[in-house]
Amino acid sequence: MKPNLSFSNSVFKFKQFSVYQCNDVFAIGTDAVILGACLPLFGNELKLLEVGTGTGVVSLMIAQRKKFAVINACDINVKAVECASTNFNNSIFNKRLSVVNQDFTKLKLNENIKFNHVFSNPPFFEQQNKLGSKSRDFARNSNYLNANLFLKSSLKILDRSDGLISVIIPSDKRLHWIFEALAQGLYLFRELKVYSQSNKLIRVLLTFSILQKPYSFQEIILRDKTGRQTKEFAEVTNTFLL
Repeated sequence: MKPNLSFSNSVFKFKQFSVYQCNDVFAIGTDAVILGACLPLFGNELKLLEVGTGTGVVSLMIAQRKKFAVINACDINVKAVECASTNFNNSIFNKRLSVVNQDFTKLKLNENIKFNHVFSNPPFFEQQNKLGSKSRDFARNSNYLNANLFLKSSLKILDRSDGLISVIIPSDKRLHWIFEALAQGLYLFRELKVYSQSNKLIRVLLTFSILQKPYSFQEIILRDKTGRQTKEFAEVTNTFLL
């Protein structure tokens, strides 16, 4: 039965779950799919936090990939929290997923709770860029949650023994995030460079570590010269997309 919320007309169906797309909440995009499919995951990650969950699609993808992990999510947009909560509850992973309506920079948690991995598709629009919805404008406004504040807030709740922070961002923000991370004692550990076509870098998925580890990177091209989806992108998303 369809929940009594302000939904758009679309439902995005994955192989193991479906996602209602709600009004005033960002629709599922390529960035979210890449983050959900390509986020580096390791054996010791049992407690993860998604910042700015939107529809909840990324957390759902991570729950599918990481069978025993508990994934918490937060969003400052109450409509996004209602939407994600519905999508979580309707999924087979519902016992391992939760979402709260809180400002990440003021997140209230038990002092004993620490996360192994904090991940996000963070705000990247500048103040002057408007998207047409106050809720979505705020959620994507980098003046609300910039790199410095995001990383500083993440460190407060991160497991200091071996914690990770991951973000997918526009490629022109790459160096800014790397320098901010270094300034806060974090090291670039993994990097995925995302190309729309062979010569056009559009996004980077950066993973920072509290511990200094050997750096490695990968690349993925989304479309070939004819505009068709590449085989490598299809392989990455095959576990999820119908």
